[in-house]
Amino acid sequence: MQNKHEEEWEPGGALRGALEGMRLRPETGRGDDLARLKPHVEEALGELDRLERRRGLSDGERVRAEALRTLSERAREVG
Repeated sequence: MQNKHEEEWEPGGALRGALEGMRLRPETGRGDDLARLKPHVEEALGELDRLERRRGLSDGERVRAEALRTLSERAREVG
């Protein structure tokens, strides 16, 4: 359970920038976009794993972690 004095985890600027730079059309450069995104996703998942061990994750953080795991799986599939 999250301590009320700690802030909710949010994706860092590098991950947000990589997500914002992704193409909207899936058939155009999807593999390249996912390859660029992969290190940022892995870093974020590491942060969330450490946070979960320290204090647990909020519902929103769990949703973000699941979305990031899905992105990581897609990046592995195309890379």
